[in-house]
Amino acid sequence: MKKKLLGLLVTVSAFTAIVSSVSAQSLITGGVSGGWSEDTGYFVINNTNKTNTFAVASASSSQPDSHKATVDSRSAGTGVSERRITAKTVWTGKYHYTRARFEEIIGSGTVGDTDRVWGNDTTTAITPWCGTDLMVAKSYWGS
Repeated sequence: MKKKLLGLLVTVSAFTAIVSSVSAQSLITGGVSGGWSEDTGYFVINNTNKTNTFAVASASSSQPDSHKATVDSRSAGTGVSERRITAKTVWTGKYHYTRARFEEIIGSGTVGDTDRVWGNDTTTAITPWCGTDLMVAKSYWGS
């Protein structure tokens, strides 16, 4: 029984990583982009050569000065909780976007997607309060 449960957990984890990668790829049109996920941390997607590299974001001319996301939660009644994401990107002298949303752990559904919030220097994306059972908070940046 323990072996079957462990096998299922490994399968679900691998599937989640693949779905997250595909979801992130579908948001990017080209160039270098990245973001944050509450389950895996910060990442960078290099789409200039059609390959994806996930790594901790570091400062460079092709990346923002900073990108931070926080998840707030509140009670919405007896036994009901809601969450929201606030994502902020600082990229001095660059027209760029910030995006925040909750993504299904298994599947490709989303809740509370802010779409791309475009601006110069600093952009902030805030999702509405959402019921987010079986959802992962994610934020993205790009230009």
